Order: sequence, then C-alpha cells, then structure tokens
Amino acid sequence: MYSKGADSGMTEVEIKKVLNGIRAEKASLPTRYLYDNLGGILFEAITELPKYNATRDELDIFREKLDEIAEVLPEKACLIDLGAGSCRKAAHVIPSLQPSRYVAVDLPSDFFVQSVNSLENKFPDLTVNSLSVDFSNGFQVDLVRKLQGNSSNQEPLVYFYPGSTIGNFKPDESMNFLKNLKADGILVGVDLVKPPEVLLAAYNDSLGVTAAFNRNALLHLNRDLGTNFNVELWGHEAIYNDKKSRIEMYLVSLKDQIIESSHGEIAFKKDQTIHTENSYKFTIDSFSEILSQAGFNNLNSFVHSTERYAMFTATKDL
Repeated sequence: MYSKGADSGMTEVEIKKVLNGIRAEKASLPTRYLYDNLGGILFEAITELPKYNATRDELDIFREKLDEIAEVLPEKACLIDLGAGSCRKAAHVIPSLQPSRYVAVDLPSDFFVQSVNSLENKFPDLTVNSLSVDFSNGFQVDLVRKLQGNSSNQEPLVYFYPGSTIGNFKPDESMNFLKNLKADGILVGVDLVKPPEVLLAAYNDSLGVTAAFNRNALLHLNRDLGTNFNVELWGHEAIYNDKKSRIEMYLVSLKDQIIESSHGEIAFKKDQTIHTENSYKFTIDSFSEILSQAGFNNLNSFVHSTERYAMFTATKDL
C-alpha cells in the first residue's frame, strides 16, 4: 500500500502534476526534488570536487573583488540569499556588504535550518531571518516586507543569487524571474561557456557524487508521492546540449521496470530517461542582455581570471 504523500504537504493537484511529468513521453522531474537533507549535503560535496570549479571560482572573485562589489550595491541593505543552502557564501560576503538584515531563502530541510543557525551564531549582531519556500515560480517579496515590519525606513532589497542557480531556468524564464523581483540591487553568479569536455567532467565525476545527488531525487519522490523507485535500477547521465548552451542531467532506467504509486503504475523501458535538471551556461553579453531586459541597470561584471565564471551586480529603479 502506497501513501499519497501525506507527509509532504503537497496537494492532490501538485502530486498529480509531478506524476504526469514522470509519465510524459519526455519524462521530467522538478529540479527541487534534487534538494532535501541528503541532497543538500551531497551538493556541498560536489562543490569540493576537483573538476567542479564554479564554487572555487566564485569564492576567488569574493576574495579579490568584494570591496569593489560592495561599492556598487546599496548600503545597509536587506540581503536576500536565494537558494542559501549551507549559507557558506553568505558568510564570505556579509563582512564586506555589511547588510542590516540577512534573509536566507531555500527549500525546507533540517540541513537548511542548521545552516542558518550556524550563520546566526557567526554574526550575532546581524538580524538573521529565514524563509523555507520554493521560489522557482517567483519570489514573493511580501514575505520579506513582513519581516521588515511596516516602518517607512525599510532597508533596500539586495538579492544574493550565487552558484549559477539562475542557470536552472530557461533564458526566458530567467528574464521573467528577474523582471518580477522587487529589487534595489542584485549580486548574481553565472557559469560561463567553456569547452564541453570541461563542463562534462564537472557533472560526471569519477567518485559518483553527482550520480548519487541525481539518484537521491528518486528517494525524495518515494517519500513525497508514495512511489517505490529502486535507486539501484537507475543510472546517471549528463550531456552538453551545444545548441541550447546547457548541461542536461538525466536518470536512466537500467532495465524494463514498473513503478507503483498511489495513482497507479508507471512503466519504464530500459534506457528510458527522466530529465532532472538543466544548467545553462552564459557569455558576458548574453547574461547582460537578460539583466537589461529584466529592467536592471548599472550593470557590472566581475570575471574570474580563468574566464570560467562571473559575478554580476546591477540595480533597479523601483
């Protein structure tokens, strides 16, 4: 007997939507299923892998350029960390940006709660808040306004969006997401276009950490939707789609199999795939165009010495 995702807090409509995505001819899964307690820990491990350079490049930029970055962003701001995860990157930027308030935003998990508590202990004089929400369909700034109170002296809103997480959206989705942000400023990281072999090495590590991260989504599904996926029967695949300038991650069925769920059976043939994530890669010009179309101005790019990664700052007139 399979549960109906009672512990997930999902509505019947949400459950059916996810299951319909898995049943589709080109099966897919919302990226949020990669991130739970174990997923958060595995992703942190990925950032330490020798061939996954994005996080190290980003931290290099912080060390070398953070004072310059701070000069072009609003002072004494409310720093909203989208996809905060371990809050490790926030700990690097807070001393230089000197926000008056820090708001960590991520999907609910014990890992996220522990991370926020750790950061709060590190900066006892900073007002620290957290929001456990899925912002993939847009971020509701009213949640932050409630934390700020109704004072006429509300802090400027500066969004911190590191890790090239913006690359999980399609370019038009990225533009719309950024356009709808009520923001005075933004600090966002993007992974730049590079040779396919370099990108593929980062997503197909020899230790199998990325594969475990990908397959863990199936365990998350089992808890939320009452499915009975066996992770041992699924492989990991990452390819580079040169036409769309993105890495695509898939789970690959290793045999013909039947998955049971609270809403009936789902059949998979051997080698059939479930699309779990995209990670778009940008040029300086292509991401500058996205920011401009989203209504941001005063754009600045801070590019790593290897030209593999960049941080952008921009402001918006509200």
